[in-house]
Amino acid sequence: MLFEDMQEKEEFIEYVHSHKKDFLEKLNSLEGEYSWIESNTKRQQEQIGIRLKTGKALNKMLDEFRSISS
Repeated sequence: MLFEDMQEKEEFIEYVHSHKKDFLEKLNSLEGEYSWIESNTKRQQEQIGIRLKTGKALNKMLDEFRSISS
């Protein structure tokens, strides 16, 4: 994730903490498998998928955060 500055990053972290339920809903709504991920183990592949979904959910929240902050 790319932030404008440290202040935006800190404010976004607070925003995510205060909207944890929204984050979890976004995370759980993401569907799909990442069969194209190459890894040594199934567990490693699952962890990479979780990280990708987490990144997508957080980026959606960052867009929302920026739209209400401006």
